[in-house]
Amino acid sequence: INDEGPGPRKPSLTWAFTVERVTGIEPAFSAWEADVLPLNYTRERPVRNEILRLLQGECQCKRMACVVTGTRNDVGGRRLAGHWAWPGLAAIDERLFMKTIAVYCGSSSGHDPAYIQAAKDVGALLVEQGIDLVYGGGSVGMMGAVADAVLRGGGKVTGIIPTFLDSRELGHHGVTELIVVDTMHERKIKMFDMADGFIALPGGLGTMEELFEVLAWSQLAIHRHPCGLLNVRGYYDGLLLQLRHMVSEGLLRGEDRSRLIASENASELLEAMRYWNPPVTGKYGLGEQGTDKL
Repeated sequence: INDEGPGPRKPSLTWAFTVERVTGIEPAFSAWEADVLPLNYTRERPVRNEILRLLQGECQCKRMACVVTGTRNDVGGRRLAGHWAWPGLAAIDERLFMKTIAVYCGSSSGHDPAYIQAAKDVGALLVEQGIDLVYGGGSVGMMGAVADAVLRGGGKVTGIIPTFLDSRELGHHGVTELIVVDTMHERKIKMFDMADGFIALPGGLGTMEELFEVLAWSQLAIHRHPCGLLNVRGYYDGLLLQLRHMVSEGLLRGEDRSRLIASENASELLEAMRYWNPPVTGKYGLGEQGTDKL
């Protein structure tokens, strides 16, 4: 679906789009059809994410092909009816239905207030797009800020924290669910198992370790989830330069560098994550993404 309609964008143009029917095929090749009359959208109201949630609720699966049939009415009275293949009648995979995102970030606030604000903005964005948060379970710093932002918006927050940190009163006991585990390794694997995507905000050694672990697992074809980096005020410029240097020195494949999606804007980052296509094979010629397990 093209939210803007055909042709160049015209900021002064207003129009309404009505979804009349959604048809699709699930992976098992069983056809389904959802009559969704009426779903009316204007230019100012995002279409795509709401239809994604609708489709997921109808077929109870994460992969499908679908066609949306509807009409678009311009202010001039011109009525356009037709079929929209979304997206392109190709399979929609779980990246478009990211129900839960793992956020890695610092337990400190940093010197720049922009870091805490970025955490709050990401939390609000997750709520806006109907995405649950799983994170390290902390109540302080950027970790606490992103969790509190999701909770304020009415979203779901799952925190996962090891006993030795929770016992030091660092755990956030106001989240939807706080899971206390024995070790750091258990914490990371549980976050990994729950997440449909990963975002790293500014942070320190722990954030770097978590981010590069899921990147390495992507490289080894263990998962096909997108990995995002929110580069707040150039915080990660040096890291991105280092990755480029690793590629130029022949120690990192260019396609593996592309596994990290970076942006300075949270909305743009999440959008890019939805449409990121992982390399067909991982390092050492490992098979199709998502077929190997830890």
